[in-house]
Amino acid sequence: KMAAAEPTRLTDNSRIRLSAPLGSVLPAKCRETERAGRWTLRLAADRSGSLPPGEKLIHFIRHAQGFHNIDSRPIHERDPDARLTPEGEAQCASLAVDVAQLTPELIVASPLTRTLQTATLVFGAHLRGPSAPPLIACE
Repeated sequence: KMAAAEPTRLTDNSRIRLSAPLGSVLPAKCRETERAGRWTLRLAADRSGSLPPGEKLIHFIRHAQGFHNIDSRPIHERDPDARLTPEGEAQCASLAVDVAQLTPELIVASPLTRTLQTATLVFGAHLRGPSAPPLIACE
């Protein structure tokens, strides 16, 4: 079982708190049946409370299902920069509902196609408008 991480002190005035994943976007064959519901409850709890001054809550989300996840070929023969499958896009739509009430200050993804697709599909509503948070693609 995964427990919520304790806050990590970075400086005298700031702390970062890590959350559990915000939903399950793992392929069905390795997904725990209760995982999505458990993390959704955690997300609801995070919405109801507020963080003390100087703290940030960081959510980690794994990319949704990509074509490389369902490819039966050996991993070294699969497309290294695969796009999301239609199922992966549906997973993003489902997670977008769960994160709709968040107010992210920054969205970071790797430059891989599947991670950028996941970020833009999950946080699409947040990325529009004058107060949109930056989306950064980092290696």
